[in-house]
Amino acid sequence: MLDIGGGTFTKIAENRDDFAMKIKGGNNANQWLMIPLIDNLVAVGVTLSEGKCYGYRNPPVLGGDYTVENTTVISIPEHYSFHADIHQQIVGLPDGTQVVFKIKNLEA
Repeated sequence: MLDIGGGTFTKIAENRDDFAMKIKGGNNANQWLMIPLIDNLVAVGVTLSEGKCYGYRNPPVLGGDYTVENTTVISIPEHYSFHADIHQQIVGLPDGTQVVFKIKNLEA
């Protein structure tokens, strides 16, 4: 399972059948698929159109929460590119390290 916001990759199943069995157990479906968050987003009218996904205003790897207030709609390529860039910049830093990002206007 790739958690792009938290910057983790975790093996959760051996194969498709194993996944189908495990997702039914405990709270796995809610945790892995973020069902409560998605339900809350849809309930307040935050829905997706083609090519879009839910992203984070403040990435979880930088202390952001998995909440409606911290969620936005973003294009899928922008979402992955943005998070990949952040993870490249902070790889190897100990948890809790303070970081400062400077946003550059690439159009100038």
